[in-house]
Amino acid sequence: MKNYREHQAQCQPPVLPFLAIFLKDLIFFNDGNPSRVNKLVNFDKLRSMHSRIMDVFSLTSIPYSFESVVEIRNYISSPHTEALDKLLARISVEGFEQQ
Repeated sequence: MKNYREHQAQCQPPVLPFLAIFLKDLIFFNDGNPSRVNKLVNFDKLRSMHSRIMDVFSLTSIPYSFESVVEIRNYISSPHTEALDKLLARISVEGFEQQ
């Protein structure tokens, strides 16, 4: 994880952060620090969480500049599931035979 964090710190936006590490950091901040200290709100905990969230926002603030490919856009907008539906129907009727 250390190598990932070092590499991510050197990257220029836009970057797609690894969600599992980001969530792990937030859980660590939340579970590892008390919400209240001497009956007062622990703002250090909240600042740490806010800082990590802003790190991720800064990495994703610049949009990607992809060229639109008509074939890909058409495939995504209407995926061809007919062949998969037929395969699943056949398997459900005939059963699945491992080869």
